Amino acid sequence: MTGKSGGPQSRRSSFDDVEGELLPFLKDGDWATRKAAAEALGKNPQGAVKKELERLLDSEEDPIVKKVIEDSLKKHSIVVGQ
Repeated sequence: MTGKSGGPQSRRSSFDDVEGELLPFLKDGDWATRKAAAEALGKNPQGAVKKELERLLDSEEDPIVKKVIEDSLKKHSIVVGQ
């Protein structure tokens, strides 16, 4: 039964591009929003997400957000600060 919601297939597709949906929040004006996005994206930083986190690490001024990014990259064996 699919109904108006489109069934399981449409529900799964709503998560297909979660990284793409979250990436813009790394540029938000609110540090807490950037922190939350960095935490979510940092769970598995690969490809474009990894590049964006590395870029943000170089430009981020808030020490809390910067620490979240550093910890995430280190946790996934991505060298930071070189």
